Amino acid sequence: MSNQLLLPFKQTTQPPIADAVREHISKYHPGTLPDAFTWDIAHWESLRREVSNQTVRSSTVDSFLKYHAQLVLLLTKLPVDVRFLYHATCVH
Repeated sequence: MSNQLLLPFKQTTQPPIADAVREHISKYHPGTLPDAFTWDIAHWESLRREVSNQTVRSSTVDSFLKYHAQLVLLLTKLPVDVRFLYHATCVH
């Protein structure tokens, strides 16, 4: 008998991240061009899709670390008042 407890992950949706970030930057930071974030946002969405369809296993840890690293990188590039929360994006 295993002593591990299996907890299902919350299911997630694919929100329109690119549209929301671009809109926020355009609306609240007119001196910052939203096009400067095109690659970053596309990469963020790509990594999010990748991790949202996986379960946490030793073979998938790299994908989750890349996703986390992309979020941290974006935090350094976004204006200071942009705050976002991220949750586990796994589907069980």
